[in-house]
Amino acid sequence: MRYFKLKVLLTINNEARLSGILTETDFLNESEVVSERTVHNTSVGTEGDRWTWDSRNVLYVIKNQLKFSDKEVRDVATTELVTVTKTTSVSECAKKMKKSKIEQIPVIDFEGELVGLLRAQDLIKALVDLDE
Repeated sequence: MRYFKLKVLLTINNEARLSGILTETDFLNESEVVSERTVHNTSVGTEGDRWTWDSRNVLYVIKNQLKFSDKEVRDVATTELVTVTKTTSVSECAKKMKKSKIEQIPVIDFEGELVGLLRAQDLIKALVDLDE
């Protein structure tokens, strides 16, 4: 996802048909935040004194990490998909994306095979190109 700068992964079945979509939100919902706390004493006390009034400086460091689930993609991916075809107009794609509150929508052909992925930025570029 990071390499291609995408916020989704598309899944296909054995027949090369689109079967699901895995979003950043799906990843986060299936992940767990693991916190690790360390304590560092940075004070220098008075040597040899059993009791002292020296102040103490303590530094607490908390490190949060995201631990991803070991679940399989098919158990996490959304299977109720909103799609468009290669012949869907730019305005219709934009309407579908707005209605479904999504930023990326899979493009399929008439046989249901995955053709590509349309992003909101692709729509904006297409609209700008139409005006030129």
